[in-house]
Amino acid sequence: MFSIFSFITIILVVIFTNSKDDSLIYIATLITIFATSLLSGVFGMAGGLVLMFVLLSLYSVPVAMVLHGLVQLTANGSRCFILRSHIITEINLHYFLGALIALITFTLISFTPEKAYVLIMLGLFPNFMKFAMKFWHFDIRSINSAIGAGLMMTSLQLLAGVSGPALDVFYQNSNLSRFEIVANKALSQTISHLLKCIFYVSLISIDNHFPGWLLAMAAFLAIMGTRVGTTILGRWNENSFTRYTNKLITGISFVCIIQGAYLLAA
Repeated sequence: MFSIFSFITIILVVIFTNSKDDSLIYIATLITIFATSLLSGVFGMAGGLVLMFVLLSLYSVPVAMVLHGLVQLTANGSRCFILRSHIITEINLHYFLGALIALITFTLISFTPEKAYVLIMLGLFPNFMKFAMKFWHFDIRSINSAIGAGLMMTSLQLLAGVSGPALDVFYQNSNLSRFEIVANKALSQTISHLLKCIFYVSLISIDNHFPGWLLAMAAFLAIMGTRVGTTILGRWNENSFTRYTNKLITGISFVCIIQGAYLLAA
């Protein structure tokens, strides 16, 4: 099922990227938002990465960052509410501290990254983190890991727009249940996406790029996709969850690197 959603997303990009018809671009955006919110509802990540990939194909970097942030705020916020009983407050307080440090730092060196470099960072960072795990032991339950995750993930959000797959490595040694993983990653992502929107919103006027109905539909579809994905999550066992998560990270990372390299060569 998830490979079908990925295939649909790629086809939409191929069809609509060069289109000058705003209505077609809006349709592609909305379909992708639902599909990727469903992915995130199941895995707690990956959907945001695919969504960022599509938005970068359709819009400028600042516009893509803000739209992506608003959608992910809605999706992750609704996921937090649905799974609120599994949230661990201490983890996210420490995460917020690290995230705030990142925002303050990047505010002092404000810039807009190029699309090609954003895509390459999206693809390389999760794999770098997996490599780093062989030498460093990350556990989101520890104070240092939680603060470090907030600092690193929010920095990646501001640079590349997405940090979900990289955040995953902080949970792989945590011995938390799949529900606790998805719930706490959702709250951490909500924090980082909120700070990303604050950082980039000053660079654009959202009203000049999106009609109000599009934002309303985007929020609705993000919530619906999240609810469907969370239902699917409840039907999976722990082994299936871990296996498919690792495969998904690898596949998406590869696509991002190829697309980024293509843009650099163009």
